[in-house]
Amino acid sequence: APVFIAMLALCGWAIMLLMRHERSRAELQVALEQNRMLFQEIHHRVKNNLQQVSSLIKLQQAPQGMKDDLIRRIAAMSAVHQHIYESDQFGALDAEAYLAKLLAGLRESTPPKVDLEWRLAPLQLSPDEALPLGLIVNEVILNAFKHGFPNGRAGRVLVVLERPLKGNEAVLTITDNGVGMSETPSGGVGLGTRLIGGLTQQLQGKSTTTRDNGVKFELVFPVGK
Repeated sequence: APVFIAMLALCGWAIMLLMRHERSRAELQVALEQNRMLFQEIHHRVKNNLQQVSSLIKLQQAPQGMKDDLIRRIAAMSAVHQHIYESDQFGALDAEAYLAKLLAGLRESTPPKVDLEWRLAPLQLSPDEALPLGLIVNEVILNAFKHGFPNGRAGRVLVVLERPLKGNEAVLTITDNGVGMSETPSGGVGLGTRLIGGLTQQLQGKSTTTRDNGVKFELVFPVGK
């Protein structure tokens, strides 16, 4: 009898532990779901706020080209939050899908005889990596559209994102076969160039621009830091 009582007590203790474990797991699941909904709401609100900023810019008295540039930069930032909101992934972002969506939007600004094409390798990035990468892509392509194809010149802009088989670096290459982009007058550095430089530092990467039969921009940056 004492052994039987001891076994019953042991079973009761084990059942109690299992019930506590299940209750804790359920509470954790609820907390995770609440956090997911909170993050989703934050990204949704940020996206909406950026859209409101774009609307305010349109109302300002400023050169149309300047306003268009600002609105496109904001759109590139908004695209990250929209992608996170739709994908429900907050830790890792599918860079291939995100950039494809961004480039599809930029295609609407393509000059009449210019083709925008892309080849994107699968790549997982954090939102902190995806945002500067998207802004760099946006800036380089818009520079190509503005300076590379004057007077209705035909041509192509190609965006390639690669992840080498070895190492932890990704390579972004943007090339065009336009007339090339001249240096900024009086030896200065334009806002777009400064912006690209700052974003490259944010990615802890290195970028080069080659002007020969068009423009080739290359960015090498670490991933999975």
